[in-house]
Amino acid sequence: MIPRLVTLIRRRGRSARRRATAYGLFFAKFTGRTIIVHSGLGIGWTNELLVVGGGGRHLRFDIRQAQPRSPGPLEHVVREQVLPLALPLPLVIKVEPTTMLVRHLNRNGAICHPADIAWMLDEIGTRFHAALYLEADGLRLKRGLPPEENEIHSASWGSF
Repeated sequence: MIPRLVTLIRRRGRSARRRATAYGLFFAKFTGRTIIVHSGLGIGWTNELLVVGGGGRHLRFDIRQAQPRSPGPLEHVVREQVLPLALPLPLVIKVEPTTMLVRHLNRNGAICHPADIAWMLDEIGTRFHAALYLEADGLRLKRGLPPEENEIHSASWGSF
């Protein structure tokens, strides 16, 4: 009975190390990037995203993809940390050196226009739905805006 208990404890330890490694790899690879997490985007919306200045730089991750047997850092973080937040899809994630800022892209009952993403990213440091902070033992969650709130208050919004 005791040897079995030791094995279970060792497995948990390996799992914690694997998670910490996945988080470290994720931040090392994606710092400075933005990721759009979605479950399918319309062709028109995607084409418009690519036309908008800077829209092509966003990494897009479709959660409908089959989950690999051995998920990479992006798949692990999205499926284990971001999706359980239960925010409406699609989401935009801004990855900073030790923080992921998450905001959903829905406004007024529909997905926002791709041009709105730039304004959302301008203010995401103070107006996010969730922030995940890298710590030694994993990621710490801080909730921000309630999911029903997603208006843009960027200073650049009124400059047109």
